[in-house]
Amino acid sequence: MPITTRIVKDIVFNQADEQTTARQLGEYIAMHASEWANHGVIWDLNNVSWWKMTSFNVQQVIGIVSTTKDMPQGIKTAIWVESNLGFALSRMFEMLTSNNGKYIIMVFRNQDEAIAWLRE
Repeated sequence: MPITTRIVKDIVFNQADEQTTARQLGEYIAMHASEWANHGVIWDLNNVSWWKMTSFNVQQVIGIVSTTKDMPQGIKTAIWVESNLGFALSRMFEMLTSNNGKYIIMVFRNQDEAIAWLRE
């Protein structure tokens, strides 16, 4: 399965595997975000095949998420990714979505820092 989710206390942990596509990420967020409304969310994107992703794919995820009905606003979301390319594309996603005030997203290279930020 490309994406798995588990909830531990107050945080939703999502993990994408190496076969996960941008479209799958966007559709998964659109399908499940309403379930995460009262939680912090962390995305572990360390296993994603970043060499297959482009800025077009970042826009693709944004397009899917932004057109979703009932998308809760203000969900605090941490993206945890250690690779340079993954970090850069995730920061692009952060910058493009944070401007509208609907999303609270930060990108981290360290899981403990991401969790600490979610719990602030």
